[in-house]
Amino acid sequence: MTALLDIMLVHDSILNESKNGGANTTSEASMTTEDVVMILCNLLHDEDLDLRSLATEGLAKLFLLGRSKEPYAMAKLIVKHIMASPTEESVIAQSLAVFFAAYRNEEVPKNIRAY
Repeated sequence: MTALLDIMLVHDSILNESKNGGANTTSEASMTTEDVVMILCNLLHDEDLDLRSLATEGLAKLFLLGRSKEPYAMAKLIVKHIMASPTEESVIAQSLAVFFAAYRNEEVPKNIRAY
């Protein structure tokens, strides 16, 4: 699942930009960036720690790369950062601390990679 998320982050053409149109104009069912953000937001509350960690890191990467500006998702990350258990979710707490430190800078380097 991590590999799939990283592939989506690296290749813009896999996801549509919006539900009204975008990179993929075929009649096939396709996912938008908003769809992926909502899936990741839902996984933030999963019982499996690995899935919660993947969702947290995936959302952080979407924000750092400028692929998402969803206020709902940012609010979820803020709440997760505040409520993360330092013993059980130490990886998530550390990931979010690094993310917010990088995100608060006005200029995120353009050469940050998704992996």
